[in-house]
Amino acid sequence: MDEQRKSLAELKIRMGEDQVRKKLGFYLGLSQFVMKIASFLSFGRRKYSVVEVAVSGVDLEPSAFLDELTHIMMSEGTEYSKMRLMACPDHYLVANIGENTQEVIETTGGSPLPTQFFIRYGDAKGLRSQKDPTYDVQLFGVARTKDGTVIGGVRHQIRKESDGLRMKLLVEFPALIPSWMIRQHQAHLMCEFNNWIRDVLAVRS
Repeated sequence: MDEQRKSLAELKIRMGEDQVRKKLGFYLGLSQFVMKIASFLSFGRRKYSVVEVAVSGVDLEPSAFLDELTHIMMSEGTEYSKMRLMACPDHYLVANIGENTQEVIETTGGSPLPTQFFIRYGDAKGLRSQKDPTYDVQLFGVARTKDGTVIGGVRHQIRKESDGLRMKLLVEFPALIPSWMIRQHQAHLMCEFNNWIRDVLAVRS
């Protein structure tokens, strides 16, 4: 399975970012239109796709884990790009474009279309979720379409527990998005973070 994930990620990298955007261009335009309408008609209301993950047997502070995760998410270079793409087969492009901002092209949840959005980490303007005071650290950011329309965001939180770490992973969607897609995105979150957790622990070992 790891070899299959690696081969798929390498194929996407060989295609190049511009070619990925070009091949998916029609679908990205359509999904952007749908997300803008959904956001507008949701009037700022959100649905949350949330999963909690316990990582046992890990002697690592939440801040140290978050630093390593952020390093993987925001670093340049083919190896880091490969880690981001290998995390989930639904990832087509996860590219850093400066100022703590990532361009992401992926299929979210059970959507029939890939979606392009831009996450600015450290920016909470437009987020509806709040930090859980029982968690120590968080990675958050607002997600926008290419033209700047806010369509949601992320708030991933980590805390120390007696036998390791616990993570609360949260993605915000416009409230108009069907609930079954919100549930499907939980599987997406579990897939990508299962692999990123492995990557972080491999780096720390």
